[in-house]
Amino acid sequence: MNRYLLFLIICLGSYPIFSQVNVTLHMEQKLGQEPFAYNLATQSEMGYAFTITRMQYYISNVRLIHDGGQLTSIPDLYLLVDPALDSEFELGNFGVTDLEKIEFSVGVDPDHNHLDPTTYPSGHPLAPQNPSMHWGWSSGYRFIALEGFAGVDSNSTNNNYQIHTVGDVNYYTVSLDIQEELVGNEMSIHIEADYAQLLKDINASNGVISHASTGLSKKVAGNARDFVFSANLETGITSPGVEGSINVSPNPTDGVAMVNYDLPGFEKLTLSVIDLSGRTVFRNDLDGSQKTFVLNADWQPGLYLVRIFNGGQLLALEKLVIK
Repeated sequence: MNRYLLFLIICLGSYPIFSQVNVTLHMEQKLGQEPFAYNLATQSEMGYAFTITRMQYYISNVRLIHDGGQLTSIPDLYLLVDPALDSEFELGNFGVTDLEKIEFSVGVDPDHNHLDPTTYPSGHPLAPQNPSMHWGWSSGYRFIALEGFAGVDSNSTNNNYQIHTVGDVNYYTVSLDIQEELVGNEMSIHIEADYAQLLKDINASNGVISHASTGLSKKVAGNARDFVFSANLETGITSPGVEGSINVSPNPTDGVAMVNYDLPGFEKLTLSVIDLSGRTVFRNDLDGSQKTFVLNADWQPGLYLVRIFNGGQLLALEKLVIK
């Protein structure tokens, strides 16, 4: 055998070979419990009402973690997202079989944040936009542009608020555990984005203007990193052939929630709650005939997964948001 061919066979045998798939990111754009829409009166977690009249932000530095920790970066991809218009993004063609995580950063990376927008061709996300997404060569691009009106209730949203985030210090990374959907060579990634969470712990009811890298602008960037995005996991009854239901209310909750379940035919069940890192924060045995369990969810604000098992079999799954 040709020695070069033998060497090539040995080298290829040392590394996994992954099939090429077309990867598409699908975002379920939401405003609270409703599909995202401009001028939709929404109640904030602080109790006041607000609408959104402008919402744009950048995504860059997308990375796929797959097949036992392999990393595939997409360095030249920039997305300018308008939740009212954009929900599906072609990421490219990659050698991925089992996707574990997706990571991306909100904003424009420092290497490109201070370049001249006019050097990009028309239509490129980093080219000049109308309305502008560029703050100037020093500060760079607006990472997030959030504008609207707010008031004490839905009938009095008359106070203008504008919060624009700029600055390399606010270039934050989001990391999500993912359950991909693979059909043939088409791989779909489904995530959820709730833009009401951008105003978490921000009182905009009297109106506010913040175009900066600090203060409320920085708070919005942190909220985007920590609370807006989540994996769009399939919830409800998860095991084929199992009949029943699961519901958690109120959801979101500020501390106590009722887990209502009906799983006929199962007597000994286990309820567990995990955070998005996979850490178990609660575990308790259930009586199959009990139907209702009071969950004292005194954990840090964020997204959790409520799961019910029969032995090692996952029967039901529901998301729980703690505010």
